Amino acid sequence: SKGTYIRTLAEDMGAALGCGAHLAALRRTACGPLEVNDAIRIDAFEGLSPEARAARLLAPESLLADWPAITLPADEAARFLTGLRRRLAPARHADTAQLRVHGPDGAFLGSAHITAGELIADRLLSPDEVRACAAPFAAPQAVPGVPA
Repeated sequence: SKGTYIRTLAEDMGAALGCGAHLAALRRTACGPLEVNDAIRIDAFEGLSPEARAARLLAPESLLADWPAITLPADEAARFLTGLRRRLAPARHADTAQLRVHGPDGAFLGSAHITAGELIADRLLSPDEVRACAAPFAAPQAVPGVPA
């Protein structure tokens, strides 16, 4: 959220005191596992070498690090990426509201939930798209026959 609750809380306190109140500033210092102390300004990021940039980037699933995870075999991972529900053995998988889903190679495929023994996709990622997003920040690769 954008801090609406905190702003409303300040207004409510001012109303209760009979003097009115508002916030002069509001700064988010953390969001889930991300903390502002770990952030880097974009101009500083742009000044880093490609290797240093790649080292600073976090994997998309780092935002969901505290969620349980499931790894699917290749055929099921392909079905998951099309949005198809997958029936799971209920004895092995209880209902779960938030779940990270990985392919057999460990690639993060998206988020899902389990209801009544079914794995249901919530957000899907294409591993190729994730790699393409990171590519501009990765170290340049040598191309055979082309001088660097």
